Amino acid sequence: MESPQKVSKCCCNGNSQYYCFYCFRHSSKKSSFRCHHSFVGSMRHLLIVTILISGNCITRVSSSCFMMKGQPNNIVPTARRMMMSLQTKNPLTTIGFSHCMPIRKLNHRLNYLSTTALTSTRANHEVTKSHDVNNVAIVGGGLAGLSVAYHLLKKTTATNKDRTTSPFLRLTIFDKAPVGTGGASSVAGGLLHPFSPRGKLIHMGLEGLDATNHLVSVASKYEPQCILRDQMYRLALTEQHQQQLEETATKFPQHCDWLDATEMNDICHTSESRGGLRFKSGKVIHVPTYLKGLWKACEELSSKQYCGDDDDDVGIEWVLLQQNNQQEEPSSPPTQEEWKNMLQDFDTVVLSAGAGLLQDQLLTATSESPEASSSWPVQLVRGQSVELQVPTPATTSITSPSSTDIETQSPSYEAVLCGKYVTPLLESNKMLIGATHEFQRDPMTAEEVTKDLRERSYDLAPWLWDDGVVDTITHGWRVQSNRGPHGRTPILGRIPSPLSLSSTTEEGDDIDFVLHDNAWIFTGLSSRGLIHHGLYGEILTDAILANDEEGMFVKHSHLQWWKKFFAKSL
Repeated sequence: MESPQKVSKCCCNGNSQYYCFYCFRHSSKKSSFRCHHSFVGSMRHLLIVTILISGNCITRVSSSCFMMKGQPNNIVPTARRMMMSLQTKNPLTTIGFSHCMPIRKLNHRLNYLSTTALTSTRANHEVTKSHDVNNVAIVGGGLAGLSVAYHLLKKTTATNKDRTTSPFLRLTIFDKAPVGTGGASSVAGGLLHPFSPRGKLIHMGLEGLDATNHLVSVASKYEPQCILRDQMYRLALTEQHQQQLEETATKFPQHCDWLDATEMNDICHTSESRGGLRFKSGKVIHVPTYLKGLWKACEELSSKQYCGDDDDDVGIEWVLLQQNNQQEEPSSPPTQEEWKNMLQDFDTVVLSAGAGLLQDQLLTATSESPEASSSWPVQLVRGQSVELQVPTPATTSITSPSSTDIETQSPSYEAVLCGKYVTPLLESNKMLIGATHEFQRDPMTAEEVTKDLRERSYDLAPWLWDDGVVDTITHGWRVQSNRGPHGRTPILGRIPSPLSLSSTTEEGDDIDFVLHDNAWIFTGLSSRGLIHHGLYGEILTDAILANDEEGMFVKHSHLQWWKKFFAKSL
């Protein structure tokens, strides 16, 4: 026999409606209500989430009724669409609710779902009211951070032409090191191309190539030497790999062409290849120099915005978080409360510091292992590379596309990929070979790094290992996002507070921590930082300026993956 029905009373402007939590049939009079569904506790939470999503405000909730401001008729269609899309009798079970969920965890989930995970159920997307973006803090000045900084300045410079009514953008970048000298970005290999190791076009590869090429052209106006080569090579060492790369050359003749074994061996100074690809649309970038050029471009854009008379009132600033010199010990990273105090005067905050966000526990991390990713769907991977010094070779006919001044300084050594990579550096007698992939807590020693890279890259450059001398070991941490249908997609969007920012008391109790009420995040570029930082930096900038994360997800649905991860894991 069916259990007695239980319904919810909705009071709005004096109009009361009784709703069945299951089928959403409703009536203004309880006596005339005809529904025989039993009450399912978690279904009440679904209706609450739906109301929040619909833009209404719940003022009171009890076990049997709720009060709200807004028109209840708008709720029912939305809730039905939500249930139909999930295709289950109890959709909250699908998205991770349980009937005995602790109230604290339930509140976190309701807050999260009401603002992020289920917003895609709206039939028609409506852009939210724009948020004033006048004073922005960016935590991390690597590839991601400088991309966002440039696009923010570029777009606000284009729109804020009347500075008498529209204030100019103030932008502050917080980083541990000067421009181009810290983090994984400063030790990146700098190989710009849109293909996977097997020759497949990566997701958003061509769009990313165009976006990064634009930023490189901008930066090269200030730092011409940031472009080391305008092409690179990928070797085929096996028959299967040869077939894959030949197919790539056939599909994408505008971006690459196939070279036979003789041509490839002559160019790359190796006798082991079966041929390979020449990436005609790719570039070899000296990333530290590129970052310096991009920062100078940001400074010029900021100066164009600001027309004031106060020389001390600057529109852009680089703030060093830690001073490291011979007289003083390096200071410890700011605590969460110190971060909150530093960022409270900004109207917008963008977290783009990569591994530092987790290692310094700005985002949730465990005290036992600061390198752990904790609840975030990422891994921290340590990478170490070797700089080798070799005799200065003869010059090459390949010139830099950005400057004729360095034409005679370009060495004949080319950038070569096959598993590992070999790439030139600014110094004509140095080459970089990288990189290790270390997941363990303790780093490999210099001897272990050299041995590992020699074994894995000797066929790429036997002459380099035979004649070269190890000069420097470089290292950095990469934030590697979980693999999905499109490979490793970055984490991009608004931070759902207080879900992702939490602290632990001395007694071990979890407490909520809200860093900022308008905080965004851009991290997890993995090994695709160079190809994707320009594209996704502009996408995030558009969302920030429009205060419209949902619109970003509607246009680029693959970027929702990390929010869906949180929705399932809670």
